[in-house]
Amino acid sequence: MANKLSIEVEKRDKTGTHASRRLRRQGKVAGVIYGYGKSALSIALSVPVVEQLMHHPGLVAVKVAGEETPYTAIVKDEQIDPITSMVLHMDLQEVRADEVITAEITIVAHGDPVGLHKGGELQHILREVEVKCLPGDMVETVIVDVSGLDLDQSIHVKDLVLPPGLTAVADPEQMVFQVRIPRRVEEEVPEEEVVAVEGAEAEPELVGRKKKDDEEGEDGAESGKPQKAEKAEKAEKAEKDKKEGGKKEGKK
Repeated sequence: MANKLSIEVEKRDKTGTHASRRLRRQGKVAGVIYGYGKSALSIALSVPVVEQLMHHPGLVAVKVAGEETPYTAIVKDEQIDPITSMVLHMDLQEVRADEVITAEITIVAHGDPVGLHKGGELQHILREVEVKCLPGDMVETVIVDVSGLDLDQSIHVKDLVLPPGLTAVADPEQMVFQVRIPRRVEEEVPEEEVVAVEGAEAEPELVGRKKKDDEEGEDGAESGKPQKAEKAEKAEKAEKDKKEGGKKEGKK
């Protein structure tokens, strides 16, 4: 059972955006207490009190200045600035000791998983679990032993061992912890495969060059044939002219 936190707050008469901004300039935060059979009570909380409430999910005894009987309440909701992360507003809900309430408790891991020493990574997926219980049974955290988790093993909501009086409201199959094997972004290619690929790329170029050279050789051979025939004809004509010239000299 969590210890009950006791805080003191002030009533505030003015509400709205401008009033809340003035409170923040004074180091205070606007809030509301929702009670039974009565109107919501507007309150102002100091920043240190707000910080205490943010880390205390259990019961809170709220003493309002000017009132004798404190409220027994829980933190129901808070509004946080997305840029500055400052708490802008806080809602408290009055509860009764005999009424079952629903709240969220923090899940904390304990131990080093077996799979962590085999290269795995522990992933904390669900950090808070919703439970129902009586206000007096509320706890701040539930500690989960993860030392037995091996590679690709996980813990679900149904596996959580909750304190007496608490019942999980969340989906029983919701994963809480898991030890996963990290995936490699790139796989190394063996050197022999790289050589084979390079050779495959070079082969078409060599074949193409050889074919081209062969074609050029054939063209050269074909072009050389007419030149040889022409030379033979000239030689034959010269020999014939020489013989005819000799005959003419003999007749003279």
